[in-house]
Amino acid sequence: MSNQDFRDNWINTPTFELSPIEKPDMSPFLFHMTGENAIHAILNGQGSEVSLPEKHGWIQSNIPESSTNANYNAPVVCLTESPIFCLDFFRFRSRRRWMENQRFGVGFSKISLVNKKVRPCIYVESNLCRQINRLGHKIAQINELAERLETKDRGLVEDFSSLINSIYPLTVSLSETNQLQGFMWEREWRLPSSDGLSFHYSDIEVVCCPSEETSTIKEILVGYEQNIQFVNTWIEYNEVTDYLINRERNHQFQNRENATNQQVLNNAKNSVKQMKRTISELERYMSVTNRFREHSNEIQENINNIKQQVLEREVQMKRLEEINNK
Repeated sequence: MSNQDFRDNWINTPTFELSPIEKPDMSPFLFHMTGENAIHAILNGQGSEVSLPEKHGWIQSNIPESSTNANYNAPVVCLTESPIFCLDFFRFRSRRRWMENQRFGVGFSKISLVNKKVRPCIYVESNLCRQINRLGHKIAQINELAERLETKDRGLVEDFSSLINSIYPLTVSLSETNQLQGFMWEREWRLPSSDGLSFHYSDIEVVCCPSEETSTIKEILVGYEQNIQFVNTWIEYNEVTDYLINRERNHQFQNRENATNQQVLNNAKNSVKQMKRTISELERYMSVTNRFREHSNEIQENINNIKQQVLEREVQMKRLEEINNK
């Protein structure tokens, strides 16, 4: 392999824009998942104490659930960077999410939320999480101490206080000793704020919802719905398709009247390099999908066999219940 091969195939997409077609566990979006009633309230901006402009939604801040951090009290807006095709895992992992039927969600560009101070959570061992939690509760005392110190010593304490204030809302325990080992699977990002997250409809990139709810949500977002991707997180993987459409737009270049021949040539070279990289990425993607396709008959046969076993077990259970009830 040569340096030229690397240059032709180099994936230079900025980190916040990486998609599953380049790296299957990456997503350029951040999602807030919720239930049917809640998504209507979010899109209508209900609950905000501040009067929102027209065509704005609002996500309320909450104190996240945590089994190992009972005294945690930082209000945050919670989001996940899980790729679209992974989002339905949340319902099968959490009874609360299952009962709330969290098949609904709003997705935003990751880079846009980074610019709004949304940050990835910091997953640390349980003891360290508890230490940070305790310090977070003692910030007021630390600040009082700083006021009593001489000026030359005050700066160090103030820096320490600022550091804890920044880290505390983002800290999540690994829960490494618990049976299910915590919430690292959430791949959580947070906005530390008691004001929640307000957004314009034009900020929305993706809406997750069942097909039968799409028209109702589009009525709320009327005027902006054409630029939003609507997905069923449990059966669709439109992220790849939209990614390719966007790449195709990037491949296009025009010979504008005010462009020099050199500029047109440079645009053409960049376009060709981009297309070569896309070819390479698609080939890698196809190699994965082909492996699944090759075994599709075998997978279907296994599904049928397991279904048959379930029926047999259910018949057996029914007979045993009848015997026990006699």
